[in-house]
Amino acid sequence: MYFYHDLSSDTLIVKKEEPSVVLETIRTSSIAKPAMKMQVNLFSNDQKAQVRQQLGIDIIEINNYNSTQIVEHFTKLIAITGMESTFQSLIEKGVAMHPDGKKFGLMHRIAAIIELLDLFGYWKDKETENSNYARLWDSIHTYFSSNCDFFISDDKQTRMKARVVFELFNIKTIVLSSKGIK
Repeated sequence: MYFYHDLSSDTLIVKKEEPSVVLETIRTSSIAKPAMKMQVNLFSNDQKAQVRQQLGIDIIEINNYNSTQIVEHFTKLIAITGMESTFQSLIEKGVAMHPDGKKFGLMHRIAAIIELLDLFGYWKDKETENSNYARLWDSIHTYFSSNCDFFISDDKQTRMKARVVFELFNIKTIVLSSKGIK
């Protein structure tokens, strides 16, 4: 089964396809990977650390919060800055300011939330040359799983961020590791 997001209609398409055909569509797009990597590396690690410092975010503390608690915590931090926004409305304001914001669907919102969670340090990914790019794929997997009963991943950081996304959008997908760990 092949899941893909049709940008023109902002819908999830499911069809039966040979794995070799799907792999070939990825291989033939020579500009996609470099373009995606460039887009996800807009902010340096130092800039991200500055944001966390300015907001007074304690990574160890926030990683003890569940999905409901972390959304409430970030909403409080946003209020301290003087902005009248919730965590989710901050995403929506960003979408509204984007030139193509009217075309943003759930997939883009999920990507933004997962990126923002990582920026704020919630179950932050280990920094590597490819961690930002890998997180983009994690958000795409989270989006596709939002149409399924289960999201199974052995990446704890991704599972924790996916739970927040599902909480925000009232998505009933159950998040588990391959060993059944919640």
